[in-house]
Amino acid sequence: MIHMTHMFEELECLTDAFERWDLSSMEKFPANYMKVMYEFVINTLDDVAKEMTSIGKPYAGIFAREQLMQYNTTTMATANIGRLMDDMTTCEAELARGVRLASSVECYMKDYNTS
Repeated sequence: MIHMTHMFEELECLTDAFERWDLSSMEKFPANYMKVMYEFVINTLDDVAKEMTSIGKPYAGIFAREQLMQYNTTTMATANIGRLMDDMTTCEAELARGVRLASSVECYMKDYNTS
């Protein structure tokens, strides 16, 4: 069973690394998949910045990077709806298979004492 505290700690670590925007931040990641993903994002956006600078648009890379760190209400609502839809679709099947992941559906059921 994955503990929500562990997942939250990983998310905090990843968020901190993106705020620093430095590959050396990867050293603090507790899981290898996080390192691979973080390095891919950093390198890809650095490549975009170089390409945009070469065609006379040096600020495009900076703009793209600043957009990863800004979450507007629409983005957050869309992400939440997607997560809920996925959880509602898979919750019963996962429970039947014995998968014990903390889903938003399970959290809601526990918080509001409902089925």
